[in-house]
Amino acid sequence: MSSTVTDVSDYLSTLNTGTTDLGSDSEALTSIDAFYDLLVAEITNQDPTEPMDNSDLVLQLAQMSSIEATNTLNENMETFIEQSSLTSATELIGKEVTYLDADDTGDEITGTVTGVTRTDDDTFEVIIDGVSVPMDYITDVTEAESDTTTTTETTEA
Repeated sequence: MSSTVTDVSDYLSTLNTGTTDLGSDSEALTSIDAFYDLLVAEITNQDPTEPMDNSDLVLQLAQMSSIEATNTLNENMETFIEQSSLTSATELIGKEVTYLDADDTGDEITGTVTGVTRTDDDTFEVIIDGVSVPMDYITDVTEAESDTTTTTETTEA
């Protein structure tokens, strides 16, 4: 069952519980500007014989500040996780890895990571010998063996 947001208290309850259906305007109501607009409308339209209690107003402002801080923290955590995933993937470049074959046969394939790519769903995959492999398919990581050999020429004087 959904309810309509009619005052600041309803709005804050909606944000805290996520149970109220805000309809198509739900995205607009999640901003601090929408909160202030709703607060001004509530104060403007309040009954002069029963004005809003100052403690209620302070409580509502504190709740909104807390919600905004939580939203900012969530956004920062998402950015951190994305950057951490990218760092983890790029650290594999040049390493030899073993990964599970994508066709679910259970076969393990070994190859050298040559690059990293971002998928459409904002996850990172490593490029192993030309094949894009999800990070969670990797089962083992080792230093790549060097294919170069050093030759020394000596000349007689």
